[in-house]
Amino acid sequence: MAAGPALVDEKRALRGELRARRDRLDPEERARAAREVCAALLLLPEVASARVLAAFVPTRGEIDVSAAVAAGAAAGARIAYPRVSEIGRAACRAR
Repeated sequence: MAAGPALVDEKRALRGELRARRDRLDPEERARAAREVCAALLLLPEVASARVLAAFVPTRGEIDVSAAVAAGAAAGARIAYPRVSEIGRAACRAR
């Protein structure tokens, strides 16, 4: 089901507002939050026992979960990152 123009505009505005909030965070606060999120992720049984973890490379102030990804890889999980090969076409590839 396709979203109507009003919903698309609303989602765009919300993403912009959330990005602005992230941009206002102090770098130390951002780093602390990333450490806490990574620690919480690693406590999840689904993550601890995963053979494949889907991950992302943070951009534009997104939370950095690279410590959790590195821990998963060290524990033997394959890591799958999204890859955009064409505009509008995305796929995941494990390495």
